[in-house]
Amino acid sequence: MFAKESGISIRSGPAGKGQQLRSISQIIKKNTRTMILLFGIVSIIISVFIAVFTMNTTLNDSVSVMADRTAKIVEFELNRYNSILATMAIDEVLMSDTAPIEEKLNRLNEYVVHNDFASAVWIDNRNIAHITIGITADFSSRDYLQDAIATGRPQVSNVFTAVGSDFAMSIVLCCPVYNRNREYIGSIGTVIDAKGITDLVSEHIIGRKGQTFMVDSNGIIVAHQDYDTAVVEQLPVTDHYKGADALAEAATNRISGIRDMFLGGDYCTVAYRQIPGSRGWTIFVAASKTEYMAPVMICLLVLIVIFVALMVLSDRLSANNADKVTKPLKQFIGRLEKLSEGDLSSDTDFAVTTAEMAEMDKAMRTAVVNLNNIIADIREKLHMLSRGDFRYDMEEARDIYVGDFKALVSSFTDAKSMLSDVINSINDTSAHVAISAQNMAEGSSGLAESVTNQNAAISAAGEIIEKIIESNRKQAEESQAIITGMKESAVNIDARCKEKLESLKLAMDEIVRASSAVESIVENINSIAGQTSMLALNASIEAARAGESGKGFAVVADEVGKLASESSVSVKNAHSLLAEVTQAIENNNRIVSDIENYFMEVLEQINNLVSFTEKVVADFMANVQDSVKIQNEMNVLTAMVTDTAATAEESASISAELADQAAKLKDSLKAFSI
Repeated sequence: MFAKESGISIRSGPAGKGQQLRSISQIIKKNTRTMILLFGIVSIIISVFIAVFTMNTTLNDSVSVMADRTAKIVEFELNRYNSILATMAIDEVLMSDTAPIEEKLNRLNEYVVHNDFASAVWIDNRNIAHITIGITADFSSRDYLQDAIATGRPQVSNVFTAVGSDFAMSIVLCCPVYNRNREYIGSIGTVIDAKGITDLVSEHIIGRKGQTFMVDSNGIIVAHQDYDTAVVEQLPVTDHYKGADALAEAATNRISGIRDMFLGGDYCTVAYRQIPGSRGWTIFVAASKTEYMAPVMICLLVLIVIFVALMVLSDRLSANNADKVTKPLKQFIGRLEKLSEGDLSSDTDFAVTTAEMAEMDKAMRTAVVNLNNIIADIREKLHMLSRGDFRYDMEEARDIYVGDFKALVSSFTDAKSMLSDVINSINDTSAHVAISAQNMAEGSSGLAESVTNQNAAISAAGEIIEKIIESNRKQAEESQAIITGMKESAVNIDARCKEKLESLKLAMDEIVRASSAVESIVENINSIAGQTSMLALNASIEAARAGESGKGFAVVADEVGKLASESSVSVKNAHSLLAEVTQAIENNNRIVSDIENYFMEVLEQINNLVSFTEKVVADFMANVQDSVKIQNEMNVLTAMVTDTAATAEESASISAELADQAAKLKDSLKAFSI
């Protein structure tokens, strides 16, 4: 909280709500600790950064060099085999067009013995491989053979399982053979143990957790220290190392590079190089960063130990220095606390240890003397004010007020003038207030009487509106009951009419069906009559042929013919009668439809009447709602008028009391001497 006087800002009160101030000792200790902490953190960060940067650089260089070296070693090994094959390709027996297959196989076996091959085969110009005498195989689908024939140079196959081989996995080295006329006559195929390539690659591993392996262009592992699992099972690199899609992509696209990635559960730096002379093989050399982080962690631990030791030592040194400074300051603070409590008479001896502390002691004593003089003079002036005596003169004791206290002289003088003016103004105002209060009391009494009359008129109007509302509500309820009865009657009439009309339609339909059945029977009778007539005619003819003996049959035939004719006439009459019945039924159906339409029109008119009546009732209800709103507004107005009457009465009472208080104030002001 700040108070401003004469352009000077004076800070008073606590430093801040909820703020806890610290001692000089605490500040010195904290600053020392902070400096050492910052120095230690910066040193640790820089050291870790340098160590990590150095480690990354070293690992990148190491894996790159190791990848290049391993690739060259594998390339050299393949070139060594290719040189042997090239030598074999210019052998007189193998180049001969006339040498039998058995002789060529014997010569190949000699090379196998002297060059540590597993086996060798002769592949003729029809791509048939002669493994031994009498054992052949078709090599037309072997891609390495086709590449060797196409390029005219030795080619190496990928790792595969050779049938009849003693090795788990094998590699074939194939070289084309030409006769002295440079005509292709066949190829040499030598088999080597794939584990030999794995052993060669496994000799070049960085660290205990490092890994070196080869992958072909299809992403299949060719060489790996975990030979039985990775190579023998011909695992894709993405199956052996989860998340190694980037390595498979590098092998497939036959690119070289270096990258950081998780490999086999360790975060590693992996360098990969293409191997010239191979079948698109890529060598991968991985070094575990986790393994080489141990020295960095040891250095970090040593730095932390040194940092903690410095913190402890600096804490003790800063505590000793702080005690030397804070001891005299605490004595000075004790004297200031007494001053803050208003104790200007007590005296305290300081443990003066420095020139600054001596100056502080002298300044404190001078301040106490000046405060005593100022307080004594202010006490005298306030005593005069307490008796209503405003005739003091501050200029007589101006020399006592030094520094910022000089402003008190002007303040007291201004306060004296202001209080004198205020008292005179209050004296004048109290007279005006008494007159105004009397006038207000008279006006408030008239207002209260007028408001009472208005309240009575509003109450009468409210009773009239309430009667109107009740009458409208009763009419709306009666109309609603009538509408409900009309709706129910219309629904019942509609249901009964529909029921009767439906019964009538069903009866008509039944008559139609019966007529159809009768007509069908009549048709059958008519058909029988026709057939009977035909039989009677045939009987008459036969009776005539029979002569005298057939006369009896002729009489019977005539009677039967007459009966058939009468039946035909009856059938025609029945047809006519059924046609008339059917026409009558159709006419009845049209009449029933007209009756149904008429009933529907009547029901529609009834529904329209019900809708109109509902609208009238809705208007009644709306009028009721509006009347209720008017009644509510009248109630509010009544409350306001009542409040106004109460306020007017209270104002009259207050005005009377105000006039009385103004008279008492005027009497009290007579005690002041200005």
